[in-house]
Amino acid sequence: MSEEKGHNGWKNYATWGVKLILDNDEGSNEYWMEQAVRHLRTAEPIIPGCTKEDKARWNLDEQLRDEITDEVYTAIEDCGYMVSQLMGAALCEVDWQEIADSFIDDAK
Repeated sequence: MSEEKGHNGWKNYATWGVKLILDNDEGSNEYWMEQAVRHLRTAEPIIPGCTKEDKARWNLDEQLRDEITDEVYTAIEDCGYMVSQLMGAALCEVDWQEIADSFIDDAK
């Protein structure tokens, strides 16, 4: 039995699923590409050895996590405790940095 982890080249199913949704929705994809470009333009590294691109990746990671988590929790507000807990668990599995890296790489 294989110990290989991941899904379609992504860290896991949750990460792949979120990225797939963001890529397949034209408005969403456009928005996140614009955000990646904005972060690349405006990022100011504050840690020695950190590049502008590193800072852009971290900033986009944080924005992705915050905005998508807020959107999901708002959407499931009336769905009950079990749905909320299951969605929370799924969102904890998403590798936001991997998604941010993909958008930054595409934006460069």
